[in-house]
Amino acid sequence: SPLFLDEHPPHRVMVKAFYMDKYEVTNQQYKAFAAATGRLIPSAWIQNGYNVDDSKLKTAHVTQLRRIARAYFNIEQDPDSLSKPQLLDVLFAAQRRRDTLPVTGVNWYDANTYCKWAGERLPTEAEWEKAARGPQDLEYPWGNQWNDHYPNTGSDSQTDNPLAPVGSYPWDKSPYGVFDMGGNVTEWVADWYEPYPGSDY
Repeated sequence: SPLFLDEHPPHRVMVKAFYMDKYEVTNQQYKAFAAATGRLIPSAWIQNGYNVDDSKLKTAHVTQLRRIARAYFNIEQDPDSLSKPQLLDVLFAAQRRRDTLPVTGVNWYDANTYCKWAGERLPTEAEWEKAARGPQDLEYPWGNQWNDHYPNTGSDSQTDNPLAPVGSYPWDKSPYGVFDMGGNVTEWVADWYEPYPGSDY
């Protein structure tokens, strides 16, 4: 259809055997990489408080914690009604949930450098598509019919952040067992965005 002209013409690509991570890279994994390499962190982490170490939260005065909770964490409870231990429990719970979310706000160079640091590499577009579509060349990771309830498209989110922890949608799994290839976040591949061979688009 006209929406997907840049995905044509269909063509075969031979790929050698390869490994693909089962889950998207999490914030926690990327945070370890940034800490080890000095790489800049995603700007959203500064805006939502994910960049703050647990140790800094533990040593902060309760007044400062309440200010942090209000300004960055957007918690449901009134911070003034919570003691320091209660407030820390709420903030740590928020941070642990954020640990499990797929990392966003990274460019291709960040993703490529992360992969090298982790002893891996970005997949080619053909490898990504093979991992997503499986040996039967499915239209979607789960089959040939779209189902709104299988992937996380963000449309059913009750919060400002439509992301879900990696692997939360069991139906959004490719025949090879790779999760979140139909939703949650888009992923980088090694190839540049350019026309396929034989394309006039």
